[in-house]
Amino acid sequence: MEDLNGNIMIVVEYITAMAPKVDTLVEDMKIVKSDIILLKAGHAHLAEKTDIIQRDVKEIKDDLKQKADTKDLKALDHRVTRLETKMA
Repeated sequence: MEDLNGNIMIVVEYITAMAPKVDTLVEDMKIVKSDIILLKAGHAHLAEKTDIIQRDVKEIKDDLKQKADTKDLKALDHRVTRLETKMA
């Protein structure tokens, strides 16, 4: 019986020693949860900014393509005019 009581006391001492560590872990988990919330908010903000940048890049790309098409059209028009002049 004394062995059992001795073993129970060892377990009680071990659990008592662990309590502050468990409390620290609980506090750390609260901090981690709040960090995750902040990271999710930051991620949403970055995703929104990325969408805006993608739209801007597409618009710039379309503008450049249109300018290139206009430039090509002018060059073609100039060549046709020269050919018409030569044929006349």
